Amino acid sequence: MMREQRDRIAWPKRLITSHRIKQLAKGLAWATAVGAICIFIIGPCAMVWFMTRAGTRPMDRRLSDTPATYGASYEDISFQADDGLQLKGWYIPGRGRSACVILCHGRFRSRREVLPQAMELWEEGYSALLFDFRQHGESQSKWSTFGYEERKDVKGAVRYMLAERRYTGSIAVLGVSMGAAAALLAAAETPEIEAVIADSAFRSFRNTVAHHIRSFLRLPAYTITEEILFLMRIMAGVDGTAFDLEMAVRRMNSRPILFIAGGADRRMPPTIAADLWRQSASPRKALLIVPRAGHGHAYQTNPHQYRSAIVDFLGMSLPH
Repeated sequence: MMREQRDRIAWPKRLITSHRIKQLAKGLAWATAVGAICIFIIGPCAMVWFMTRAGTRPMDRRLSDTPATYGASYEDISFQADDGLQLKGWYIPGRGRSACVILCHGRFRSRREVLPQAMELWEEGYSALLFDFRQHGESQSKWSTFGYEERKDVKGAVRYMLAERRYTGSIAVLGVSMGAAAALLAAAETPEIEAVIADSAFRSFRNTVAHHIRSFLRLPAYTITEEILFLMRIMAGVDGTAFDLEMAVRRMNSRPILFIAGGADRRMPPTIAADLWRQSASPRKALLIVPRAGHGHAYQTNPHQYRSAIVDFLGMSLPH
């Protein structure tokens, strides 16, 4: 009798346990499906939307320095990118050197990011042209593409100097991060650019997307990278196979390039600058690694070393 009672009590418990296991399995399956959708569909779409719509950050929009703050005369200028977008900038005429440096800021920034470097070059006698990339500062809005479409902005600045200002001196380009990518891509297509200073550049768009996903998000790099490349092509026209800075460096042939990197840069480690330096066929290439500098902060970390390196490089690279 007692055994029959135990069996009657135990049997419903087994039914309840089995039912709960099925519910848990079903819930786990739904959670896995939702997680996969978020990671592999919603996540990449949101990332691409954010990446392409990024502009100047609020703290940079509050900056108000101009070349006049440093005692320099300048002109407010406006010119068109190669695809017709209207861009805003400053032109600072030099004092004694027949050479102009076009300075290109990084992502989320504006022309004011590179104003200190421009003023140091101006003190050395160089002319300087600073402008806001598309989707940044005062320039016309469109997709932001890490330097791929922005190369057209750099090419527009070169055309402005040559066609509108009838400039006859040498032209070099200095770019930081996204600006470095745009500078290298533009130089590969524009022989009038005689030298490039690439500060905190990356190897390729594919490589840097995979590096950030793997190192900072701890997610599967290959699948999400391919999704992002596909979405960038569809949404912003970015050709991931052509967005390759190693290839751009090789296409510059013997033109001089100075590569700069921060020794503590996790986003674009200094090994990338060293690899790009090795890809260059120029006999006048140079490499500067600034210890303890983070991404895009080589100048802020050691202004004297930065200035000495670029002045020496330009003096060696621009015969005029």
